[in-house]
This record gives sequence, structure tokens and C-alpha cells, in this order.
Amino acid sequence: MPDFFLFGLFTYFWIIPHFIDKPSFYMPELPSDLYPKFIVGTIILLGAILFLQGIFSPMRKDQEKMPMENKKRAAIIISVLIAFLFAIDIIGFYIAVAGFLVGMITYLGERRTWVISLSVVIFMVLSYLFFEQGLKLTLPRGIIFEFYLN
Repeated sequence: MPDFFLFGLFTYFWIIPHFIDKPSFYMPELPSDLYPKFIVGTIILLGAILFLQGIFSPMRKDQEKMPMENKKRAAIIISVLIAFLFAIDIIGFYIAVAGFLVGMITYLGERRTWVISLSVVIFMVLSYLFFEQGLKLTLPRGIIFEFYLN
């Protein structure tokens, strides 16, 4: 199994960039915030559907009512996702993701600092390698950093 994983990494980062020609047709550049907004939008939509389904579906006799605490928790998570969606444009992808991950991991109960830090660092490095290096896609820097960079 590790051999396939290593071969996949080698193919993705060495063979494809060095031996496969770029397409000859014109492909307009996609906005850099398309993927994060699409994923967060999909999560929000599916979460809202499940939330509404839980509220409006008829209850079986052996089923207990959803506790108010769970409803509040779902509403908080959806609210944080919406705030994250707007934060991507304002403060940039990397800072927004780091804040989002730290907040959500802490909210969901993890208190060990090293676990939170390691999770954030691993996700950030993998995001950078996949999007910036692999796909050559610049993720949103945010209005604040664009102002200072120009």
C-alpha cells in the first residue's frame, strides 16, 4: 500500500509537471476562491437540508426529540461556516482556514494544543502543496493583504 502512495506522489509532483505538455486550447483562468467557496457552500447547503429534515420529518414512536443543545450546536457550526466563507475574501484563505480549524477543533472538544497545532499545520501544508504547487492555483490572499502587497 505505501508503494502505491509513493508512486502516486511521484507521478503527481514529478512526472505530470515535467513530461506532460500543457493543453494547446485556451482555458480561461478560474477565480482562486472558487474551490473553497464551492466546498463551503456545499457543506452549508447539505447541513441545512439535514437540519431542516431533522426538524420537519415526522417522529417515530421510539425516536426521541432532538435536544435543544444539538440544535444550537448545528446552528453555531453553520454560522461559523458562513462567517468563514466571508472571511476568505477579507483576510485570505490561509488565515481564515487556520482560524476556522482552530475554532472548530476547539469547539468540538479537543483541548490539547499540540493536536490542534499539528492538525492546522498539516492541513495548511497539504493545501499549499495541492493548490499552489500542484494545480498552480493562487488561493485568495484577501482584501487586507492585497492592499498591503500593492
